[in-house]
Amino acid sequence: FTNNKADYSSAISYTPQDISQIGDTKANITYCNFENNIAYVNATVRFDSSYGNIKYCNFTNNVAGSAAGIYVYIYDVNIEQCRFDSNNATSGNGGAIFIDRHPTLSYNNAKILYCDFDDNTAKGNGGAVYMLTNDNTVSNCDFTGNTANDGGAVYSTGQNEVIIYSNFTSNHALNEGGAVFLTGVNSDISYSNFIDNTAVNNGGAVVLDGD
Repeated sequence: FTNNKADYSSAISYTPQDISQIGDTKANITYCNFENNIAYVNATVRFDSSYGNIKYCNFTNNVAGSAAGIYVYIYDVNIEQCRFDSNNATSGNGGAIFIDRHPTLSYNNAKILYCDFDDNTAKGNGGAVYMLTNDNTVSNCDFTGNTANDGGAVYSTGQNEVIIYSNFTSNHALNEGGAVFLTGVNSDISYSNFIDNTAVNNGGAVVLDGD
């Protein structure tokens, strides 16, 4: 998928016909390359109200207002063994991935496993990953050279977030949380390495702003 353009989902959009189908639909995207796509609002790949697996894919030099790589709304997604290089959210959040929440429903969480995030940027927060939902897991991932306002690599407002067995190197925040910025309660960062991350204000490596 190269040089595609749209307002939303420049490469792939997956949406069930109605909300009653939440949880009954599934999409699998494997062994795909997404390069130089432009979404003027958000997303190269967009999942609305659906369960999905994205594995063994590469996202390179994609541009969007927010969620320059993947946007997920309402239901669960597993993102595994993917590479995200030099994607750019030019006006919003999530240089590579944006996990959004429904205002009344609480279905979704994400598992981001064995992925590499290099040199992604967001004008807002979460240079690589931006999460608004609870119970997400980031495991065995490498984050290098990502940049955002808050949370140079990862920004989350959710509760019970888990970051484990991951490496954060040379990420930068223009404000706070050079590598990670978490505002929710009961979140856990363990068995992870933080090297040469920087922030202009607080938390060169990590800001924990929850209770």
